Amino acid sequence: MWDRRAFLKSLLTLGLSNTLLNWVIQRESQFKSAYLALADPNSRKLALLVGVDQAGQNPALPGCLTDVELQRDLLLHRFGFNAADIVTLTQQQATREAIEDTFLSHLVAQAQTGDVVLFHYSGYGSQLQIPDSPDGSQIQLNQALLTEASPLNSTNQAIASPIFLETLYLLGQSLATDKFTFVLDTSYILPSDSYFSNFPVRSAPPLLNFSETEEFAFQETLRSRLKSSNRKTKRATAGTYLFAAKDQQIATELIADHFRAGFFTYLLTQYLWQTTSASKLTITVNQTRQRLSALMEEAQQPQIGNEAQSSLLTYYLLPETSSGAEGVITEILDDKVVKIRLYGLSYPTINYLSANSTLSLAEDPNIVLQIRSKTGLEATATLLNPAGSLAVGQLFQEQKRVINAPITLNIALNNQLQRIERVDATSALTNLNFVGSVHNIGEGIADCLLGKAPAGGYGLFSAGGILLANTEGTDTEAIKGAVERLTPYFQQQLAFKLYELTDNEDSSRLAVKVSLESLEKTPQLISQRQTQRRQATILDNPPVNGASDLPQVNQGNLLQFRIDNQSDRPLYVVMTGLTPSNQPLFSLGVSEGIVAGDSAIFAQSDFVINNNLASTQGIYRLKVICSQKPFLKLQKNLNTATATKNLASSATVLSLAQDLLSDLSSTPASDRYILEVEQWATLNFVYRVL
Repeated sequence: MWDRRAFLKSLLTLGLSNTLLNWVIQRESQFKSAYLALADPNSRKLALLVGVDQAGQNPALPGCLTDVELQRDLLLHRFGFNAADIVTLTQQQATREAIEDTFLSHLVAQAQTGDVVLFHYSGYGSQLQIPDSPDGSQIQLNQALLTEASPLNSTNQAIASPIFLETLYLLGQSLATDKFTFVLDTSYILPSDSYFSNFPVRSAPPLLNFSETEEFAFQETLRSRLKSSNRKTKRATAGTYLFAAKDQQIATELIADHFRAGFFTYLLTQYLWQTTSASKLTITVNQTRQRLSALMEEAQQPQIGNEAQSSLLTYYLLPETSSGAEGVITEILDDKVVKIRLYGLSYPTINYLSANSTLSLAEDPNIVLQIRSKTGLEATATLLNPAGSLAVGQLFQEQKRVINAPITLNIALNNQLQRIERVDATSALTNLNFVGSVHNIGEGIADCLLGKAPAGGYGLFSAGGILLANTEGTDTEAIKGAVERLTPYFQQQLAFKLYELTDNEDSSRLAVKVSLESLEKTPQLISQRQTQRRQATILDNPPVNGASDLPQVNQGNLLQFRIDNQSDRPLYVVMTGLTPSNQPLFSLGVSEGIVAGDSAIFAQSDFVINNNLASTQGIYRLKVICSQKPFLKLQKNLNTATATKNLASSATVLSLAQDLLSDLSSTPASDRYILEVEQWATLNFVYRVL
């Protein structure tokens, strides 16, 4: 079916210049047939999805099994794969022999020219030290994927038999099609001993003096087949390789509420559930990279292995429908009750989404589901419209977000702390009324970490293990004293967590566009964000939502935000965020709001709490929150804080965040926030100051 709106959004997403954009639109009918051919190809779509949760003596990685589910449901319900064409190998099935044999029988033997192929691997990676000389004096390092442990050897240890990356490249070249994508959610090096994080690392220790004759023999078999078929045996330029991290970085596993997943896979598939049209590969990867950088900074940055393919569409496919979605119906329990999976929401929202939240079918917004219960990514929902009909595979979109209050801070303790330190820290932290849970690293959700900094004093870290600026104490400080000293920073972290629970750039139905501009010479566009579920229009500037790497500005640059209200009502705006110096930012827009169809400028001088938009080197995380309702409670609190000269205190920063959620809530209630997605939009800006 020809969908003009999807066609226009595809052009916008691909980042065409205005001149070329208008030229294409003028010749729309000429492009219609080509678009339809791409959107509804006759080619077959094949996938092999591998999740290795246990490899040798390494700790289990249950998120690898979730990754397989994430990709499978995305391919089935978003990209139109047939269930019979998707093979999954997990747990005891995912041995080296089974993976390689299935790759040959399911992908190589069946794929024809023009077919689409996807191979996904989640699990441990490692470096293999292979003797490169007869006497063993020279060592060659090889990167490899570990597979499910083989039977115990003579030393009573399970062996995780590896698949070399070189083997994967040879398998890719063995495919008859050039349209193949390898997604590798793994890494190959261990972090330093001083690094700690609440996210398990998908790297195993190196395998020493490794010798695997069967793997080498399999490689030679592949090379012989390629030679006999006249295909090149060097690494092909065709195909796409998506890596969860750069070569010397780590891949991590997200710990969320009742589920774990590869951080890269979760963010990648979340974006692909939400995208409303063709998404160029480089945009998809950079969107994922920006979201990861907000927490992991330089520790994990996804990359495209073959830059020659970066301008092509992700997975070489268009979504089956032009509507983004928060998830899909997976099971019909009776005529009114269904099971759903929530794939398109951010993980902070998933953690706190409560019963009574509502969703509407993407194809018919009048058919509404209400969540009854939720565990991890799965929920049970009830049909509110007696006349509505439901089916497995139907996509749904967020309508009303319910979040129970109060929302508290979860803190993890570095397991390198001594037992008495953990006891004293737990005692001091649980006395803070805004702290919800205190546990060891890796035992549950953590918003931040408490541990020893490299210089020896106690410090506060992000959940990803990044030491927060200005939080390190002296090496003589007692941990109870450190908790008291760090209390303002705990409150700042909780305030930002509250703002994160408003993230809805993809699901919002407000029409708003926000541009970050540099005033170094003349206004220059740095980054631009816009809500996705509004009427398709041709923008004055092509969107750069992830169209380049993490946006960068020079230290000391003057910056401003331009808010374009493209809705039919006034919009009220709050801007907030955190800086590399770990200081909060806050600005409240003019009380009368931005008139419908008008725009407004927020300069650095408009920030009433801090105006450091580019004065500190590092990564900035800013949020622009727009609402159709005025921020009355927030404004009152702000006026009081200004009068008492208490504006920048951490208690004020936290209370402002609580007031903002109350103002956004459609129904006054002390025990929950009820947010209507048609009434607000939160757009995220992540950029680096050099």
